[in-house]
Amino acid sequence: MLSVGARLAELRGEADLSQAEFAVRVGTSQSAFATYEKGLRETPLSVVTAACKEFDVNPTWLLFGEGAKRIADASELAARAYRVTRNFVKDTPVEWTSEMEGEFFLLSFRYLTEHSNSSDEFLNFMLEKAVANAR
Repeated sequence: MLSVGARLAELRGEADLSQAEFAVRVGTSQSAFATYEKGLRETPLSVVTAACKEFDVNPTWLLFGEGAKRIADASELAARAYRVTRNFVKDTPVEWTSEMEGEFFLLSFRYLTEHSNSSDEFLNFMLEKAVANAR
């Protein structure tokens, strides 16, 4: 798994910025930022927070390498999880409660944050298996 510094380097590369330019945008010096990228020093929370705000990055991804990289991506995944879950609930002959729908939405969203390339059909298949196991 990549370190916070490696993920910062990835962000910097995507933004096509030099270390000095990126450092200014996250409120640190180029020399300090270089040590974070190389993993020689722990990245301060102030830099992590600034990077998340400046580049619309999901803090969970930046800190732990989990979930969607971008906040916008997470919103899109939530919308997709909602749509798939809503259609599944509508098409499945089960007496649904709002709590059950919420649990299935969370299941869908959590799965998509780790497997965003999965098809809607596969997500439906997983939901079918979850319903079968719940009975």
